[in-house]
Amino acid sequence: MVESFGLAAGRSKEAGFDGIQIHAGHGYLVSEFMSPAYNKRTDEYGGNLENRARFLLEAVRSMRERVGRDYPVLIKMNAQDNMKGGLKLSEGVRLAQMMAEIGFDGIEVSCGIFEDGFSMVRGDMPIDLFLQEWPMYRKMNPLYKFVMKRFADRIIKPLPLTEAYNREAAREIKGKVNVPVFLVGGISQPSVMEEIIEKGEADYISLCRPLIADSKFPERIRHGSREPSLCIYCNYCGGYMVNETLRCYRGKELNRTGA
Repeated sequence: MVESFGLAAGRSKEAGFDGIQIHAGHGYLVSEFMSPAYNKRTDEYGGNLENRARFLLEAVRSMRERVGRDYPVLIKMNAQDNMKGGLKLSEGVRLAQMMAEIGFDGIEVSCGIFEDGFSMVRGDMPIDLFLQEWPMYRKMNPLYKFVMKRFADRIIKPLPLTEAYNREAAREIKGKVNVPVFLVGGISQPSVMEEIIEKGEADYISLCRPLIADSKFPERIRHGSREPSLCIYCNYCGGYMVNETLRCYRGKELNRTGA
């Protein structure tokens, strides 16, 4: 796997991309190594924080061997997992310091995994849509689907949507690292973006769902608009993305006739 990360980085540079980013959050592979909720290893890749970060450090070295020191390599990482036994903010800050020290050119601050109640996205949770569209849920037995439809909110316990919900974590990390910090998560108000930058809580604002809802949102801001994003955080884009076109569905069921 370490070798695979290096080869992928080399292909990306050769293909002409301006830079690359490792996804080290949301319960994917690197996140699983770093999270004590997942990493139960007893060898040199488990246990204390330094050991849990070992896989990532080896992967980054493999990548740098193929792209050099001057090619931009960023990381998107959880500052915290928001779950029992998961990565806590204090550990996330220490990890960010380690990431800066080993040569990442920027750190995007996120949080959460699917099992913690979808806290990486927040907003509405269209559970019927996930059960209908996602293969991992479609194969579940009827009893599971019935229970999830009736009691998903109590079982998963999704966190409420708040503007810039990773802001505090980004502020903590920004004060401890000397590389650019990117803030993502529920940011829809241009005035809030400006405030975050002006206060030095982050260097850049990252957007995902707002760009799905309106790809011209940054351009509108550039021309002086202070209107918020068109995104209503219904998360239908996430529900449909595994089987349908990635686009904004504005909280409505997909019209499969194309009308």
